[in-house]
Amino acid sequence: MTNPKVSILIPAFNKPLLFKKALESALQQTYDPIEIIICDDSTNYDTHDVVQPYLKKYSHIRYFKNGVNLGQFLNDLKLLELSTGEYINYLMDDDLFHPQKIEKMMRYFTHYQHQTITLVTSHRLTVNIEGEVIPNNDPSFTKLYEYDSIVEGAQFADFMLKIGNCIGEPTTVLFKKEDLKDPFGVYANRPYGCNVDMATWMSLLEKGKLVYIAEPLSYYRSHEGQQSKDLKMIIYGAVDLGHMVSEAYNRGLLQQANVRSKAIARSLVYIDFAMNTIQKNSTSKVYKREITELLYYKRVLENVVLSSPQ
Repeated sequence: MTNPKVSILIPAFNKPLLFKKALESALQQTYDPIEIIICDDSTNYDTHDVVQPYLKKYSHIRYFKNGVNLGQFLNDLKLLELSTGEYINYLMDDDLFHPQKIEKMMRYFTHYQHQTITLVTSHRLTVNIEGEVIPNNDPSFTKLYEYDSIVEGAQFADFMLKIGNCIGEPTTVLFKKEDLKDPFGVYANRPYGCNVDMATWMSLLEKGKLVYIAEPLSYYRSHEGQQSKDLKMIIYGAVDLGHMVSEAYNRGLLQQANVRSKAIARSLVYIDFAMNTIQKNSTSKVYKREITELLYYKRVLENVVLSSPQ
């Protein structure tokens, strides 16, 4: 019996040396068949030059150099449209896969079909620029289970809203393409500007169950050049989170008072932090629309607190 094909999607942007290591970790996968698709959104040809020898050696790699800069969201969508696999796993160009990542995750999709699984994730480790494992005190990186676990999607969505993206970055998750009814990075009909991964995880969790593999199968690289540390991403992330928490409540999630209060409190802290960051950087004119959205979601969430049964 032939295994289902998995598409490994790599959005590349101006990190040729780290991209090379990411690509090699994809090529080391023990699962077959896979295809590797690269969409290069770089402002130069450094990544293009790095990938050429691999294209000559491996027929299952497809490379596309974008004629114009698409940005993270559109580049992710382009990769998904180009994929021909039944299952999808993104690989950020600075992260790494464990060699058996795809094999171990696909085992749950092929052996537990009666469970309505819509995504498989795992514990993940953080590495520095040299690839050395380093501590990460972010609660969302805490190992959640000692053993592989299958969890109801709604239950895990509540938990994620309470503590942050404990499912992981796009690198961490494997999902079935046909289960993603909304475009990647869209939740409740809204394209996200920063938390594109969480938007998709929420959409998938509303449709089925999550598998959490206790073994670390991916490596998140922490370095100074990451977009998540950029001022714009901080602001977009706060807007995304305000929308996500308010919409999740409207869609029937966060019904337990203690979980709801923690999720809302976390979102309000992030909104206040973003507003203070805008003020400190004197960028209120640049982010006028985002300020309006932040104030709107702050009012919405505060009203939920006042009107909800405790």
